[in-house]
Amino acid sequence: LPVTTFLEREDIVFPLSNHLFYSHKAIDPLEGAKNDYDIFCELADRLGFGSKFSLNKTAAQWIDHFLDGSEVQDVEEFKRTGIYTGAERQRVGLSDFVSDPESAPLETPSGRIEIYSERFAQTGFSPIPECRILQTDAEYPMRLVTPHARFKIHSQNDNIPWFKEREDDTLWLNPLDAEKRSIVEGQWILVKSERGSMRIRAHVTDDIMPGVVCALEGVWPSFGDDGIEYAGTVNVLTPTEPTLPSQGSRTHSVLVDVSPF
Repeated sequence: LPVTTFLEREDIVFPLSNHLFYSHKAIDPLEGAKNDYDIFCELADRLGFGSKFSLNKTAAQWIDHFLDGSEVQDVEEFKRTGIYTGAERQRVGLSDFVSDPESAPLETPSGRIEIYSERFAQTGFSPIPECRILQTDAEYPMRLVTPHARFKIHSQNDNIPWFKEREDDTLWLNPLDAEKRSIVEGQWILVKSERGSMRIRAHVTDDIMPGVVCALEGVWPSFGDDGIEYAGTVNVLTPTEPTLPSQGSRTHSVLVDVSPF
């Protein structure tokens, strides 16, 4: 669905530092674009619980609501300057526990940080943190990593030529791996996992270690009638199941094989 960018909406931004930023709308939304919130409101209406989701507030009313309940005293000054600085203080994770472990215990059986956890062992994992490395096999002997691009935020800007022409749209692989597969620089190659296949150009370089290939994430897909993805979209290769037990995204160490296309 076409969503507004930060330039087309009002918002409050929470950085990692002890500040708030007010992000002003620079232009009205382009035709057909809606704020994320308005899209969710319309979906909630269609699903029959619109008022429960929105509490009958517009996006602007929610911003006012948040500011009314905040420590910002001069809202107009905050909007004028775009920045609010909170009281200077050092922030530490688990600070209450660190200050007084007895009165602020953690939600563990012992109330402490547990390096060895019997409760965690009950889930079937090791009670002590350990490295679990995904093993390759004969069918998929290589590991794919998918880092972020320089000029995109995930897939944002991938449809804009100025940004797209400045990105690296190749798959990096080591010369040893390329030689085994009769692959040369700039050649069209096929990257395949147990989930799908994509076509991409090869970049043969010593800057990546043997056994590993690398392609940037965030490309809009384009499928052929043969089911192969032709734009270089690594999403067709990566699984959707989360990592366990952390429930993280499986975007690295995806097992693949590479061959001339």
